Order: sequence, then structure tokens, then C-alpha cells
Amino acid sequence: TGLFKQPGFESVLSVLWVAIPLLSLSILHAQALQGLKRIAQAMMVLSVFTPFFVLFGLLAISAPKAVDGARIYLISCGFTLLLGYIWWRRAAPYATPQTKFEASTLLRSCMPLWAVMAFSQAVQWSSQLMLGIWGSPSDVALFASAMRPAMLTSFVLVAVNSIAAPKFAAMHRQGDMAGLRRSAILSVRMMLVAAVPALRFMLLMPEWLMGLFGAEFELAAPALMILALGQFVNIATGSVGYLLSMSGHERLLRFNAFIGASLAVGLCVALIPPYGLIGAAISTSFAIAAQNLLCAYQVRRVLGFNTLAFWGKV
Repeated sequence: TGLFKQPGFESVLSVLWVAIPLLSLSILHAQALQGLKRIAQAMMVLSVFTPFFVLFGLLAISAPKAVDGARIYLISCGFTLLLGYIWWRRAAPYATPQTKFEASTLLRSCMPLWAVMAFSQAVQWSSQLMLGIWGSPSDVALFASAMRPAMLTSFVLVAVNSIAAPKFAAMHRQGDMAGLRRSAILSVRMMLVAAVPALRFMLLMPEWLMGLFGAEFELAAPALMILALGQFVNIATGSVGYLLSMSGHERLLRFNAFIGASLAVGLCVALIPPYGLIGAAISTSFAIAAQNLLCAYQVRRVLGFNTLAFWGKV
């Protein structure tokens, strides 16, 4: 209430905070299933079940309020976690006899990646949060509505990464650098084939696309174009984040994420007060593009190939 000057959300937040551990554990189970190459199950837990249950619940209630949506989301996260847990228990291999696993081995990768996720949240949400502080509620609504279609282009990145990440780890462990390069370049080509038509549509018909949310949302068309360009750079660089993390370079990825978060927050402070919605879109897109281009540079430096060279012979 004091920060965003929007009283009335206390009851919603008091429900949603309970969903945080449920959501975190369901994501953990999804990633574990992905590691076992149960890709379809992993994607269902990660991206499908919760929004499906939420949509079903909202349609089942006539004129739902915000707190009703929060309760439905909480219940949906619980169902998703339960299904993820059941699939994991059925899929997880059991070692006989039990082998000892040192927690320090896990922490060496987890701690840098924890920081990566924290910085990534800053890149994703800083514009929207600071727009809530310095802008109007309508600016926040316009930005959020423009961000959703722009993020559609990155769904192909999520799909390809779910398959490519375990392969990157296996190839690097085997020392198959030629295979690692070939898989990385091919994944970029696949993503571009899927993303370029969507990008063209967003750049050529942004007013029509935003008008689907309502005539007043057409004001977000310039923001959509800016955000779509940032997401396109994210796709064009390829799975550079996974290439670094799956090859033991988590600390480099952490440094890149820190740079991206610093740029996002700094640009928000500089651009949102004078330029509002457009300043928020520029801040997010520039931070995403800079972080991914830096990752691409470091992939070339430490792994020896350029993911941006997707037009040559693989």
C-alpha cells in the first residue's frame, strides 16, 4: 500500500505467498524430470498444469474476484506439485546399494545458479515494479499486456532448451565439442524458423494485436514492438545460458546475469520517470539483449564456437 499506492491487495498477497513454496517445488520436480529426459512430463508440470487448472477454476466461478483468483492459483500449484511428485517417484532411478552424494558438489553449481535466478527476476520484473511506483496503474496494465505477446516468441526457446540442455551436459561430459557446437547451432536455426514469423507479425500489426485486449490497449503497440525486438535477440543468440551452465561455467553466467540486472534497474531509474511505458520497454529489452549477447561472447571464448554464426555449415 505504501509503495505502490494501491490499497486492497493485502488479502490477495496473504493467499499468494503460500503458493511460493508449492510453485518452487513443482519447478524443481519439472527440472528433475527434464534431467531424466521425461520432456513431455517436465513441460506439463512446468508450463501446462497450473495455468490449465487456473483457467478451469476461473471459468467455474461466476464473476470471480481477485482473491478468488489467488485461491484458485494456490490450489492449482498444489495439484501441479502433486502430479510432478507422482511422476518423479515413478521415474526416479534407485541406486542399490545407496551411494553417498556430497552436498558440496551440488552447492558448487546451485549457489551461482541461485544468484542467476535472482538477477533474472530483476530483469523480468524491475520495469513493471518501478512502473508501478513512478507510473500510473494504466501504464502497468499496458506494459503487462504488451509483455505477454512479446514473450510468446520465447516459448520456442523454452521448448528447445528442455530438449537441448541435457544433451549439452552429456556432450560436454564426453568431450564431444563438435557435437556440442552442432547441437547448439541447429537449435538456434530451429528457434529462428519458429520465431521470425511471430516477430514480423508483432512489428507489422502491433495495433491490431494489442487491440485484441481492448481498444484502449492499442496504446501499448510501440512497447510491444520494443519488447519483441528484445525477445528476438534472446532467441537469435540461442541457448547460451544453458551452454554455460551445462558446461560448468555457472560463475560466468552469474556475472552475465548481474550485468543484465544492473542494466535493467539502472535504465528503469533513468528512463521510467521521464518516458513511462516506453522507458520501461526499452529498459527490459536492452537488458535482455545485452545479457544474451554477453553470454554469446563468453560461449565463443570458453567453448570455441559462435552461436550467432547460424548461417554457415554446421
